[in-house]
Amino acid sequence: MLVALNETPASVIAHFIALVVSSCAFAYALAINIYVVVALTDLQHDFMNPHDAARKINRLLTSEIIAHATGCAFGFVSGHWVIAFANVPLVAWHAKG
Repeated sequence: MLVALNETPASVIAHFIALVVSSCAFAYALAINIYVVVALTDLQHDFMNPHDAARKINRLLTSEIIAHATGCAFGFVSGHWVIAFANVPLVAWHAKG
């Protein structure tokens, strides 16, 4: 996002903070997805019990939904429309499920 000349320093700082929060939320959601892939790989190679794998994965689903919704909301606030609109279908799919 380009900074307009008439924006106050406080609004620029607020947009930057919103961008940082959005980026951290999406990074956290990505980390959860990587953990799920690793857990499923362990399950495939018979390193983990299926019940333990399901318990560990299901425990993280709520925080992943919250992270995606937070990242999407702060993406709208910070003015990064493409990132926010790209994640709207995923947030809707999580809300439906």
